[in-house]
Amino acid sequence: MTDTQQRSAVRYDRGEDGIVVLTLDDPTASANTMNDLYRDSMAAAVDQLDAEKADIVGVVVTSAKKTFFAGGNLRKMMEATPEDAPAIFAEVEGEPVQITSSPAVAVGLRPTWLKNAAKL
Repeated sequence: MTDTQQRSAVRYDRGEDGIVVLTLDDPTASANTMNDLYRDSMAAAVDQLDAEKADIVGVVVTSAKKTFFAGGNLRKMMEATPEDAPAIFAEVEGEPVQITSSPAVAVGLRPTWLKNAAKL
């Protein structure tokens, strides 16, 4: 098992009320960025959402960091060369995610607000 498979940048918690809380929290950095761990973790979370969609009534996406999401991985961007552009573009575009009959999604709520999320 690789290091990326052992850690996750997205915690998945489904409550008895059917609300899933996805918490962005990259254990390798002080800010959440678009790195390999994030992409793999979010893909796994989306797969789990799709598998459990019949039992989900809503999804809250939040962050354990001071900033919600810092964006691109600056280290990786600085190392990129013009020759890397096609591969980087393809990586960013990725495969579109489609979840049919998707539940309501609330993005960016602070953890202290989650206790009131069911009332939204």
